[in-house]
Amino acid sequence: MSVRKGILGKGMLGIVATLSVASFLQWPGVATELPPSLSALKNPEPHARTSAVKPAAKPVARRVVAQSSVDQMPDVQQNVYQGKAHHAVYQAELAKEELAQPESLTSAVDMLRSIPLEIKDYPVARSFPVRFSTASQVLQAIDSSPTLLIHMEALRRGYHQLEPSEKDKLLTSLLGRHQAAEHDLMLGFDHGYAQLVFKRNKTGLFFLRKANDRFKNQFSSLAYGMAQVEADITLENATPAEMTTRKMDAMYKLADAVQYDSQSHQPGFWPSYMRVIEKMKPLQAYGSFTHRDFSLVYLPYGNSVIPMQGVTTASIPLKSAEASPLGLGMGGACDPSQVTDSDGVSGGMVSQRSMNFGAGSALIQFFGTNEPGLYRVRVSSSDGQPLLSFKTYARNSIVEDLDGDGSFEIVARQYNQDPLNPVLVYRHTPCGFELDKKITDNFL
Repeated sequence: MSVRKGILGKGMLGIVATLSVASFLQWPGVATELPPSLSALKNPEPHARTSAVKPAAKPVARRVVAQSSVDQMPDVQQNVYQGKAHHAVYQAELAKEELAQPESLTSAVDMLRSIPLEIKDYPVARSFPVRFSTASQVLQAIDSSPTLLIHMEALRRGYHQLEPSEKDKLLTSLLGRHQAAEHDLMLGFDHGYAQLVFKRNKTGLFFLRKANDRFKNQFSSLAYGMAQVEADITLENATPAEMTTRKMDAMYKLADAVQYDSQSHQPGFWPSYMRVIEKMKPLQAYGSFTHRDFSLVYLPYGNSVIPMQGVTTASIPLKSAEASPLGLGMGGACDPSQVTDSDGVSGGMVSQRSMNFGAGSALIQFFGTNEPGLYRVRVSSSDGQPLLSFKTYARNSIVEDLDGDGSFEIVARQYNQDPLNPVLVYRHTPCGFELDKKITDNFL
């Protein structure tokens, strides 16, 4: 067992335990995947549900994590459950007997077919047909890029758009490609993912796990995590509230995915990830996980966070430039659009904070807008010269020392209100304050 930083513990920077594949499979009762030659013996293809009433449970190899097991776990594993307070809530949920399954639950666990993945920023995606009509078009789309997100979305669209005969051709081709080069885990990934999407064949998990063990990137982990969330309920008949080892591993893999992307961001990951998290929210067992602020993986809180509540005034050190930054005004280096607010404000100022540095000072002021909870922020020099204007849902804390160097940045964290634009960082520059686009690009 290795210990690593993760996001399943107490806070986004907690320590979690990651089970190696070998040790995880040795855990008694864990549901495992079988190779194709054995899958027919133990994993018959499930029939589609035709009513809202939950069918009788099939004998599957899965393990419900009982309260006693949780209490015996090391602290790093107990972090998943958010301490004893969450244990009590979780145990109470387990005691509730689900006599019927709401119709919405089927769609809530339909991860692979129903969630559109964001691929618009990949040039190859712009050449995709508006609608796939043949298996060869899907194969061509898959072969156009090594990025697994492209493969996942092409297969999802193929499921919805192809005629039955073309679906059969696609599945046959993917199987043939895999059998011709079994060492190629990319081809194995495509075959396994297609089996899950088109057939809901649990054997697909075997191929996704093997691919993720090799690739260890944000998209292989995302795919395996999504597939496990769906398989846990749809194929293994777990209830939304019970914590199973399948659910635990799904959280581990989804945690891995966002960690991998924070280290080497790829376009489309963040919006796709947010859609997955939103889809998981009706499943009670994932409650503490789905309510994390995942943007903290990319940008942890600074060493110092200055509160912004009420009308206050305080002196805050900022990194001084060689020339007096406030005296330079806009000059030619700043983006003029950052100081305009053509749509104005609604009502009076709701809070402010002055920041003194060098020979000048900056004043941060918050004003209401026509949208409840959305604020117009104006930053100006001591003589009233505008330096920055932007909108944000954040108001409680707006100034942080992100780099730990004693200098502060303007930081607007708004994950809960606008998860697709979760954090804005404005750094002090010789011309005033400028948006740090390296931060915002992580969320495209």
